[in-house]
Amino acid sequence: MADPVGGDEPLLNRAHLASCFNVSENTIDKWRIKGMPVEVEGGNGVAYGFQFSACKAWHDETRAAEAAEKRAADDFVAQQRMAFLGVEKEDQKAGQSPAQMRELAQAELVWMQAAERRGSLVQVDEIVDLLDAVFTEMRVGLDNQPDWLA
Repeated sequence: MADPVGGDEPLLNRAHLASCFNVSENTIDKWRIKGMPVEVEGGNGVAYGFQFSACKAWHDETRAAEAAEKRAADDFVAQQRMAFLGVEKEDQKAGQSPAQMRELAQAELVWMQAAERRGSLVQVDEIVDLLDAVFTEMRVGLDNQPDWLA
């Protein structure tokens, strides 16, 4: 087979292939057990022979399949989380991870603190105290009116 760099593609041993993929020889053995193509079966003093292009194609296909499985699992987890939380898929928070939700909450807190400093946001306790004072004044005023209002 023609090498992309030029010339025929040589058979590689485990060490060469491990160097090409920047992994250990043990990883090459694990990949071989999982189905990576081998041109020359090794054993008892005979080195394994690998064709890089076939191994690269197998590696890319395997990584793509693993990524697809991970996406499917992530989608399933997201659906289960939405069902557990009672959130619809259209809701903004439906697809967010806990870290993203935390970042959003922190940003909202900073925004609310700035709005409070500007005076456009008031604490609930302040409103409760104000309404209590207003209704107390109204009650006192009505209690001091003549009986004919009753």
